[in-house]
Amino acid sequence: MENNTFHETYSGVVQGGIISPILANIYLDRFDKNMKEYKVGFEKGRKRAVSKSNARTGDKRHRLVEKISKAQNQEARRTLIAELKEFDKIYHAMPRSDAMDTSSRRLQYTRYADDFLIGVIGSKADAEQMKQDIGKYLAEKLKLELSEEKTLVTIATDKARFLGYDIRARKPSNLQRKTKRGCYARNYNGHIVLEVPTELVKKKLLQLGAMEIRKVNGKEIWKLTHRGELTNRKDIYILNQYNGEVRGICNYYSIANNRSKLHKFRYIMEYSMYKTFACKYRTTKRKIIEKYHIDKDFGVRYTDWKGRERVRIIWKGSLARNDFPQKAKVDTIHKPAKIKTNPSLVDRLKAQTCEWCGKRTPDVVMHQVRALSELDDSQPWNIFMKKINCKTMIVCPGCHEMIHNAD
Repeated sequence: MENNTFHETYSGVVQGGIISPILANIYLDRFDKNMKEYKVGFEKGRKRAVSKSNARTGDKRHRLVEKISKAQNQEARRTLIAELKEFDKIYHAMPRSDAMDTSSRRLQYTRYADDFLIGVIGSKADAEQMKQDIGKYLAEKLKLELSEEKTLVTIATDKARFLGYDIRARKPSNLQRKTKRGCYARNYNGHIVLEVPTELVKKKLLQLGAMEIRKVNGKEIWKLTHRGELTNRKDIYILNQYNGEVRGICNYYSIANNRSKLHKFRYIMEYSMYKTFACKYRTTKRKIIEKYHIDKDFGVRYTDWKGRERVRIIWKGSLARNDFPQKAKVDTIHKPAKIKTNPSLVDRLKAQTCEWCGKRTPDVVMHQVRALSELDDSQPWNIFMKKINCKTMIVCPGCHEMIHNAD
C-alpha cells in the first residue's frame, strides 16, 4: 500500500510485514555462514605487537624504578621519584601497541535482517578487499546487489549508523582511569561507544508532532506544540500515549553512552503533553500542572474496569546508562516448566510392562478401541481405560486374549 493505493508485487517480500525479517534470516543464513568462514581465513596473529618506542621506554622506566629501590640517600631518592613522575607523563602518553602491525588482523560481523556491520582491525586495503569479496558473493551466490551508497568503508573514529545508533571508536586520548587493580590505564582510548543521533531524536519529535522548527536569524528554534489529534481523547489516554512514546525511546537507547541527551527529548514531550491538556480544556499550562499535581508529579486519576480508583503518574525513569536493561537475560533460553503429562505410546511400549496385570514381558501388545464413549462399565478394563482417559492399553499376550474372549 502506498498513498492508500495497492500495488501488486511480483518479487521480494512485503516491506513492514511481520514475516519479512524471518524470511530474510532464512535466505541470508548462507551469508552468515560465509562470513564465519571468511573470518577464519582473514584473522591472523594473537595480538598486536608492542611498539618499539614503547618497549624501549618501558625498559628505561624499569631501570629507573630499580635505582629508586636501591637508593640509600633520601635526597637522591626524592630526586629519582620526581624524575619518575615526569618520565611517566611521557610514558603513559605513548601508544603501547603498534597500530601499523600487519601480523595481526581481526574481524567482527553482526547482522540484523538485511542490515549488517563489520568491524575490522587491519588496513584500509583489507577493508576494501573485503567489500569486493562480499559484493561478489552476494551477486553470484544469492543474486543480491550490494548498495554502493549505503555500504561504506570508514575509519573507526567516524560514526557508522546501525539500527538507529551511531557507533564509533573513541579518538586517541591520554586521559587515565583507575582500574580495579589499582593502577591507571587509558580506558578511553579506542573504545567502542554507542551514541544517540541528534537528528533521529529531532525527526521523532517532528513525526510525533510534539514540536515544530522555526528559523530565527538563520538559527533553528525548537518550539513546543500541542497535538491536536489527542485533544478529544480521555485524560488517561493522553497520558498513556505520551508515557508509552517516551518510555519506548528511552528504553531503546538505554545502552547508549550519551543517553543523558534524551533529557531534552523527555522535556519536550512532557511540556507538549501539558500544552495538549491546556488546549483540550482551553486554559494555560500552569493551571494544568496545578490541577493534575499529585505528590510532586503530574498524574491522572481514573477508574479501571473493576470500578476501582487508580492513579497514573507521568513516566520519569532514570536516564543513566544501563548496560543490561533486561538484566542480561535476553538471550538466556529458560527451560519450560515441567508439566506432568501421560507418557508417550513409545515410552509405554519400551517399558515392556502389562498395564493390566503388571507382568514384565518383551512380547507386549497394544489393545485399542475406537472411542471411549463406546465403552460400557461391564468389564473392569473398560472402566480402567476410561479412568486414565486413554483409548490404548499395553497388555501382555495373556491379558490381550482374555479381553478379546470376554468381548
